[in-house]
Amino acid sequence: MIPLATQQEVGALIIGIFGRLPTAAEIDYYDSAFDIGSQPPAYMASILMSQPDAGWMSGQSEYDILSQVYFSVYNTAPDPDYINALLQLGHFNSAVASVVIELFNYLGDDPVMLAQRDALDQRIAEGLYPGTAADAAGGSGDAQAMFYLLRASWQTDEIAHDGKLLNQGGDLAALAQSKIATLPLNDLSDHDFILHLFAQGFERPPTVPELAAYQQRLAEGATRGDLLVDMIAQLRGVVAPEDAVAQQHFNAAGQEYSPGELPATEYLEQIAALFRALPERAVDSVSLDNWSKTLASGTLSYTELVTALLATPEFQAQVGGLQGDDFIQHVYQAVHGRAADEQQLEHYRALGSDKALVTQAVIADLINAPPAGDVQYEQWMFARDVGASLAYKTTASLATSEGGGNASGTVNTHAHHTLSNAETAVLFRVFLHADADVMVDLSYASQLSYLIVNGDAAADIWLHNNPAARYGVDMTVNNANVRVHGTYGGDRVQLTSQADLAAAQGHFYLNNGNDSLLWGGNADGGANHVGWMFSADGGDGHDILSANLIVKMTSTLDLFGARISTVSSNAANFSHFEQIDMAGYIGQAEATLTQIGWKGYSTKALATSAHVFDYGVLSGNATVEGTDGGTIVQSWAAQALGREGLLLSGRADNVKVINASADAARLEISGIGDYADSRLEIAFLENATDRFDLLFSGRGNAGSLALDSHGDENPLTLIAVTTGGWGNGALTLMGQNDQVQDITLSGGANFNLTLTEGYTQVRLVDASAFAGNGFTLTSSHGGSGDGTIIQMLDSLLLSGDAQAKLAPLLEDLGLQGEQLLVKGGGGSDQFNVLGDTTIVAGAGKSHVTLHSSTAASGVTLKDFSLTQGSIDDVLSGLRIVHGTGSGALADYGVSDAQGVETRISALTAEQGGSASQLLAALLDLGQPGALSAKVGVSSVLGEQNSSYLIVDNNDDHRLDEADSVILLLGQDHQSLLNELRYVPEIILNGTVVEPEPLVA
Repeated sequence: MIPLATQQEVGALIIGIFGRLPTAAEIDYYDSAFDIGSQPPAYMASILMSQPDAGWMSGQSEYDILSQVYFSVYNTAPDPDYINALLQLGHFNSAVASVVIELFNYLGDDPVMLAQRDALDQRIAEGLYPGTAADAAGGSGDAQAMFYLLRASWQTDEIAHDGKLLNQGGDLAALAQSKIATLPLNDLSDHDFILHLFAQGFERPPTVPELAAYQQRLAEGATRGDLLVDMIAQLRGVVAPEDAVAQQHFNAAGQEYSPGELPATEYLEQIAALFRALPERAVDSVSLDNWSKTLASGTLSYTELVTALLATPEFQAQVGGLQGDDFIQHVYQAVHGRAADEQQLEHYRALGSDKALVTQAVIADLINAPPAGDVQYEQWMFARDVGASLAYKTTASLATSEGGGNASGTVNTHAHHTLSNAETAVLFRVFLHADADVMVDLSYASQLSYLIVNGDAAADIWLHNNPAARYGVDMTVNNANVRVHGTYGGDRVQLTSQADLAAAQGHFYLNNGNDSLLWGGNADGGANHVGWMFSADGGDGHDILSANLIVKMTSTLDLFGARISTVSSNAANFSHFEQIDMAGYIGQAEATLTQIGWKGYSTKALATSAHVFDYGVLSGNATVEGTDGGTIVQSWAAQALGREGLLLSGRADNVKVINASADAARLEISGIGDYADSRLEIAFLENATDRFDLLFSGRGNAGSLALDSHGDENPLTLIAVTTGGWGNGALTLMGQNDQVQDITLSGGANFNLTLTEGYTQVRLVDASAFAGNGFTLTSSHGGSGDGTIIQMLDSLLLSGDAQAKLAPLLEDLGLQGEQLLVKGGGGSDQFNVLGDTTIVAGAGKSHVTLHSSTAASGVTLKDFSLTQGSIDDVLSGLRIVHGTGSGALADYGVSDAQGVETRISALTAEQGGSASQLLAALLDLGQPGALSAKVGVSSVLGEQNSSYLIVDNNDDHRLDEADSVILLLGQDHQSLLNELRYVPEIILNGTVVEPEPLVA
């Protein structure tokens, strides 16, 4: 038998394709013939569409077929655009299946769609559970009463058959007598048979007169079937008050079910539990229909029903041969998901050899055990298995239950009820209407992933909380009055604009896991308003709090010119949130000034800047905005809040953080997407930190970051950037900071860093820790000196006289200073730089764009790959790249230390008039026409070779200030001539396009 869930899915397709109710028998046929139970819906649809019952499709257009299928399941005409969209997908079988399955598996909360889905579910149920047929009504009740008094199991088709037989004039007494003949009851004495009837029917022994009357009937020739009919008549008549309960049980046993109707969920779940524990499979519709109604009728006790099930061929085949410990282990493993230990085996051995008792005990012991630790998790898992077996809905619109406890709703039963643990356990998405101040227990929903909370009541919501279930819940909260107890996993709570935060009194205890509590701020703009009773605790783990939830109010009193200010904040209402998320922050301080003086008393609101967050409300260093605060008193400083710094999970709309302490010197950028217009500024307290750590765990352009620092005792000199292991990141450092000197980068993702003009003191950008990931640097400034001329001279062993002659000259020309040193990594790097920059290219492919590189302020390249690298010179518009053919570089000769020293000694005042003149003299290129080509190479041999690429930008054939000069260190002069060529640089829309390879 295929599982109930699959039967329902096939049933839905039969309704859509055949246009009628399904039967369990035909579903079993299709599964046995075509194995549709293990196939996707499109395959199921294709099989059904090939059957005679789908003959109506012949001659119809695909549009008309889809429209009719839609009407069959939705009971309304489709939107033509919807049908056309499905047809455009090009897979007709899939389109047919989609029409049906989209409604069958609907997971939303739209009332119209839910009503249509419920109607479809009801039609499926009417097919799978046909109930009492019209021609068996009445007679089937008699048949059920007969089985009840005989305490014998029955099948629904057997009841239907007997009911029809009785309605057609069959004799109930004769039918009963024939049944008795097949049962162990037939071997009882007349006396014991009468005792059995009274024990089952009246739930007591017969009185002496009653016993005598029944015995007299037998003596007069009545059959035992006649006695059973007599008792049915008695129980349906007027009974003594003490027999009223027994009569109620008897009447319930004869219930005739409507099509689609099943007993209460408690009976369904007991049957599903047995199928999970013994044959270890999900229950099917026929078994569920038969056995749940037998159990609900009271015909058999639970233990007796287990015994009856164990006697069936399927159960015998599965567990009939298991005895003793083997049987116990089978049941225990199926129920608990693990093997029993010796102590547990000993417990169940004591029950003896009755398999029904053992099975019942194993299930009951787990269900009724105190919920803690591994046992609690096993309870959840078994309940989930039972709920999944019964095909309970995984999405539900629920409300609170009177008095609290599990949530309530109409899901699964179409009648309002409190959900069972099994119904709760399968929930994946819940729309909860918190309509009462009571507890809502969703702890059994161990696979809950989405929770949407509506209403306005202060419901107390408990989610699953067990170390064995370390996955969190995404919560959309439209009601900020609720109390939420989170999970061991990473919970993400998004407070929406519908939540009235200004009057909120809720509390969120997010427990273990890496959680986040987020809010977009007041929809109306202005200062954020959060109820002073609203609070949250992130619990253990790494937790995130939206900065919008932290508000600041200042009150300044000016008393005859003396000022005292009070800073108030709700920051103390939040604890154990390690990061403060600045994405989407729109808050600002609310400030008032009260003045008392000779002219009287006045209070006014002060203007404060929007999107300014005072980190001081967390650390106790808050200030007053909008006026001179004088002496400041701050109350309720936060505890365990923001200890791991700031987070930027998305766009920052010109956000400024003021009074940042050392804790805020850590920023994680986790946003995914293009936020090029994002801007975050962090202003630190004086001497707050000497290091700023930036973790780029997201992907995309994070926009710009400005760091404001001051204080000479502990200046902010280092920015350490760590990139994640995937994607591409980009960030611009902007603003003004004259303290930062070093920027280091590490990690595994590509990264694009832009330095604006405000970071002129940066002397090192080090991406050498990058392995295969690429690094792109765009810098708006270089260093201050020690450039291409001085680096060449430093590589030579010059005499003291030469050095003495050069020293004042180099100083007068302004060539001394510091370089901006840039170190590339092992990936494909791109450098967009200005003069007085030294680039250590690294092991990868490097593309260098020189916005300005001249003799006075040139760019130096070290470890540059002639075969993989390329140089774009913006001043000349040329690209210098590996290749062959045209564009060869001219050979301007090779000098050594002796030759350079000779030229130094012969320097004239005119030759020292500019950096270009000095370099021309040192390279022996000062004569007219020395530059014989557009691009040439002149090298100086020293401790490391210094090779100058010289581009005659103005085509005057002499080296002057207009020409581009690029220094390559450590290269072989002849290799440069052999390997490099120059070509015009091609630029489209501001993007440098890779040129075609040069060929001979």
